[in-house]
Amino acid sequence: MAWTATRTQPLAPADIAHFLRRTAFGASPAQLKAYKGRTAAELFDTLSKVPAPPPPTDSDGKTFHDLGWGAPETDQQKRNQLDNQRRLQVKKWWLGLMLDPQRGFAEKLTLFWQNHFVTESDTIQDVRFQHRYLETIRRNALGNFRTFVIDITQDPAMLRYLNGTENTKDKPNENYGRELMELFTLGRGFYTESDVKEAARVLTGWKAINYRNAMTEVISSRFLAGQHDQDKKIFSENFQNKTIEGRPGDKGGDLELGEMVDMIFAHPESARFIVRKLYRWYFTGEISDEVEKNFIEPLAVGFRKDRELNPLIRQMLTSDHFFDPALRGGQIRSPLDFVMGSFVALENPVLSREKEREKYDNLTNNLLYRTKLMEMEVMEQPTVFGWRPYYDTGYYKIWISGTTLGLRGSLTDTLVSGANRFGVEVDTLEWVASFVSEPGDPLVLVREVWGMLMAVEPSQAQLDNLVDDALLDGIPRYEWKEIWDKYKDKGLEDDLRNRLNPLITYMLRLAEYQLA
Repeated sequence: MAWTATRTQPLAPADIAHFLRRTAFGASPAQLKAYKGRTAAELFDTLSKVPAPPPPTDSDGKTFHDLGWGAPETDQQKRNQLDNQRRLQVKKWWLGLMLDPQRGFAEKLTLFWQNHFVTESDTIQDVRFQHRYLETIRRNALGNFRTFVIDITQDPAMLRYLNGTENTKDKPNENYGRELMELFTLGRGFYTESDVKEAARVLTGWKAINYRNAMTEVISSRFLAGQHDQDKKIFSENFQNKTIEGRPGDKGGDLELGEMVDMIFAHPESARFIVRKLYRWYFTGEISDEVEKNFIEPLAVGFRKDRELNPLIRQMLTSDHFFDPALRGGQIRSPLDFVMGSFVALENPVLSREKEREKYDNLTNNLLYRTKLMEMEVMEQPTVFGWRPYYDTGYYKIWISGTTLGLRGSLTDTLVSGANRFGVEVDTLEWVASFVSEPGDPLVLVREVWGMLMAVEPSQAQLDNLVDDALLDGIPRYEWKEIWDKYKDKGLEDDLRNRLNPLITYMLRLAEYQLA
């Protein structure tokens, strides 16, 4: 196998489904039809080019930037309460974007970078900072990584979260300098404590502007030359004993930051670190020596030249290796993958935030509550490391526990039952009829529903059990075709739904459905 070579032949439906499960939140029957015959490159180019979303708004339609922090309230306690409500609105707005299959790729990539450059909403506590930070991520998600690192370093939310705004020449704060190297660019073992101290000195003088300001003033960051350490900074042999000369004046902060980022990027491990992290997000958590040699290192060599993310991610996701059948089912779906993927697969309608606000709020409130219970509340990672399954031993396996597995099953049961709390309904009869090629053949029906929902192949014993027990419940197979063919004439829609619902509910509870 040519590991990094581009898969050029048109993708089979199973390949398209795999692409959408990994790069977005799942595949819908409509998408599989729409993308039939596309190559991997065509699919990447289509899905990666979506317009920026409209900003989140208050219930009266005004953006949070228009309103200022806590405005128009004057009482501090009420301002805090109002900001809490608006920060929840941003989270719900993002969940609503994830539900849109056309935005799945963009939102999954945004989620990757938000879990890489972590900030937590409850720590920042200013909705305008929170949303501006997401805009920084979206703007850079497929851009130049050097620009991305500089922008996120100067982002007001990051300055607040990792104490950059407190970092002065008289009292340097090492938090961001450490995480810049350990979590954002290099990983452990490639810097010293002395390097952390010198990095903190390089970063002195940056401030977040208009934090918790009730006026509608611009949220930004500013470099204060008077609070910057203008002496030379000397780094360890990890960076060839690089010296960064202190720069005076208003441009000193930008110049020293840019030089330090270039110094870090000159370390050969920096490119590998990002490629590996993307690999664990899109491919699988385990990186063998063979993968390191034949995939990670060649891509790192290319990435090292220009730090452009679009060609790197495009090459990864259109490669022969990405479509290796051995990788399918190699991830346990995260709570967001599971929840959003269930909505997408069952083709729930995308509610309009503007036209169906009450239904939209009910749905996204429920989604926020459920994903929080499943230990993946957006923008609330437990630590700066991100969500534990993406960095701890075992990776995806720790998404599943006795509690979270029950919550997953409860969600899909509720979706299929029709009497759900989400404000949307699944008509399993219409859903099956929309994509199954021969719904009158029970084996074809079960096999194609399985293919729509699962990342791995079923055994014949599984198919037989699903047909005879879950679907037919004791009636002979030959009777199914007659029931299906005549359901419209004889008014048997409810009878069919009463058979399809248990089948689909049961399939969504299977261990295989937890895999991507």
